[in-house]
Amino acid sequence: MITISSMKYNPERKSKSLALLFLLTLLVISIFMAILVVVYATHDCIGDGCRVCSMFISIKSLVEDISRTVLLAVFIGLFFLASTFIMLFNCVRLISDTPFIVKVKLNN
Repeated sequence: MITISSMKYNPERKSKSLALLFLLTLLVISIFMAILVVVYATHDCIGDGCRVCSMFISIKSLVEDISRTVLLAVFIGLFFLASTFIMLFNCVRLISDTPFIVKVKLNN
């Protein structure tokens, strides 16, 4: 830890604070998007060039992009988790093969 003018700098706390801030920002944006959809759901559409309809299309594409990003992050996380378990299993198997066990396997 680094002491800066009687305040302690804790990188773990800073990272948790940034994650919480990011989560709260996403929550607030989601709430405002839901409120916007509810308020303008029954608007008087003027047809082509309707600003409310174009706003709904933008919100829809934003939600789709966020869901794709979350899905990709989950897939990458699962891939790394599976590869970690595979490497760990192989390391344990290699460590458990002592020279005596290897010689017995070769003789059979």
